[in-house]
Amino acid sequence: MIKDEKLRDAIWEEIMQLSDYTSTLENFKVEDLRKIEVLNVEHVGIKNLDGIENLVNLTELYLGNNQVKSIEGVNFNKLNKLVYLFLSYNQIKGLSRVDFSNLNNLKHLNLSGNQITSLKGVDFSGLENLTTLTLGNNQIESLEGTDFSNLNSLTTLVFYKNEIKSLEKADFRGLYNLKILNFERNQIGDLKNVEFRGLDGLTYLNLSGNQIGNLKGVDFSHLKALTHLNFSGNQIESLEDANFQGLDSLGELSLQMNRIESLKGANFTTLDNLTNLFLTVNQIDTMDWFKNALSGLKINNILTIYMYGNPVTGSAEYDMVTAEIKGGENTNIEFKPFLSSAIKE
Repeated sequence: MIKDEKLRDAIWEEIMQLSDYTSTLENFKVEDLRKIEVLNVEHVGIKNLDGIENLVNLTELYLGNNQVKSIEGVNFNKLNKLVYLFLSYNQIKGLSRVDFSNLNNLKHLNLSGNQITSLKGVDFSGLENLTTLTLGNNQIESLEGTDFSNLNSLTTLVFYKNEIKSLEKADFRGLYNLKILNFERNQIGDLKNVEFRGLDGLTYLNLSGNQIGNLKGVDFSHLKALTHLNFSGNQIESLEDANFQGLDSLGELSLQMNRIESLKGANFTTLDNLTNLFLTVNQIDTMDWFKNALSGLKINNILTIYMYGNPVTGSAEYDMVTAEIKGGENTNIEFKPFLSSAIKE
């Protein structure tokens, strides 16, 4: 019934917690297996999941940090009460033949830390109630051909630390309830032709730790609900011709740890709800163009601009220009370091 010895031993431990079990280690009774609703078998060296489908009343299954190479043969149709399925840090390479069609109660699926290289051909139908899909620490190179259209309830999608080089052919349609999208630490170099269509409800987009060199031609117009946009740790040298139109709700823009030398050509005038602008640890050596970049901005709240770790910080020019901006039409803009301490720092 249960082929893997370590999985069998772990299930036996659960059975022995029951008050009225009739099974033995050599002979599991179906009625006992049906009483198990939560199974945590992480870090025990499981390789084979054959027979796991006999635990038909499982709502939570934690299989992280084992040695499972494939889940293509698992009969998930019998595990239709699952709400949590964690398979992180195994050796799973593909999902194209996995049948998720009957997992309509599943809300959280964690496949991070595996060896998945592609999602092309994966059928997510049946996962209409899934809210969290975590695929970090895999080897995914592209989202081309990935069909997200059945993941209508998804609120969090994580691709942290993969090998994605481009989002140009990614199709996000169907993800209209998505709130959090994380592409941190991939190899994305350009966003010019990326279609963010279908992400109308997105509030948090993390693109930090990639290889993005500029924001020219990026269309943010479909991200009207976005409140946090993170570009930190990229290779951005200039904000010239970056068009932030459409980011009507943006409250935090993170551009720290890039290679920005100035704000020449930058235009933040459409970001009326911005409260935090992080420019720390760049190569900004002049305050020229700061006034132009902020001119006409109608801030609804206090906007704090963080400038620590730039060559210009602490100079007389920094002190003078920030004072002019603060004393002008943008009295609700603050800089850190503060004016009074800039030269000292």
